[in-house]
Amino acid sequence: MVFGDILLEEHKQWVERVCGEAGLEAWEPLWRQPTKELLREFLDTGGQALIVATKATLLDETWLGRQLNSDMFACFERLGIDPCGENGEYHTLVTNFPAFRFPLRTRECGRLLHDGYWMLDLKVV
Repeated sequence: MVFGDILLEEHKQWVERVCGEAGLEAWEPLWRQPTKELLREFLDTGGQALIVATKATLLDETWLGRQLNSDMFACFERLGIDPCGENGEYHTLVTNFPAFRFPLRTRECGRLLHDGYWMLDLKVV
C-alpha cells in the first residue's frame, strides 16, 4: 500500500502496523522529504487541490475552498504552518492532476466548525 505521509511518525507507525496485520507492506515514498519542495513540485506539475479543513486556531473559515497556490508559501511561513499541512494545520482534496482523466468538480454545500476544525461540506457534481 502506498501512503503520502511525510513527517508524522505516529501515522507512519499506524499504517505500517495495520498493513502488517493485513499481510501488506506499507510504502512511504514521500517520507522525510522537504515539504516546501514537495508542494512546489505538486503545483509545478499541474496539481490542483482545495483546502477542505483548517485548524480553527491557525486558519479561519475564509481559507476553506481556496485552491492551493505558491502565493500561500509566505503566509504559511509567517503563520508557522507547514507547507503541506503536515501538523494538521489544513487538509486538502486533490481536484486535478495530470494523471487524472478529468478534473473532479465539486459544489460547496456548507461550512461547519467541529472539534476545533473548520470543515467544508462538498458535493461531487
